[in-house]
Amino acid sequence: MIGEEREESLPTMAGPARYRIEVRGRIQPSDARRLRGMSIENTVGETGTPVARLCGELPDQVALAGVLSVLHEYQLPLISVTCVAPGVETNEDER
Repeated sequence: MIGEEREESLPTMAGPARYRIEVRGRIQPSDARRLRGMSIENTVGETGTPVARLCGELPDQVALAGVLSVLHEYQLPLISVTCVAPGVETNEDER
């Protein structure tokens, strides 16, 4: 059934998912290890402020919470957290 296939592609608490996280500020590439190996792209936002984009797959939502906790420690304001469908390139600039 179509509904069942669609539901299977949704993230679960205990399953892996791909995420794109954006924060205001910059993140050093050397911090990737603390951020579960997510790729880091530093850009400039629409208002000219620095924006860091993290992209990658995390094993579960506990890992996502850990990444968000590290970003909180760095005092980087959260802009967005997006769960990206499998197979979608997470470092694309969609703007």
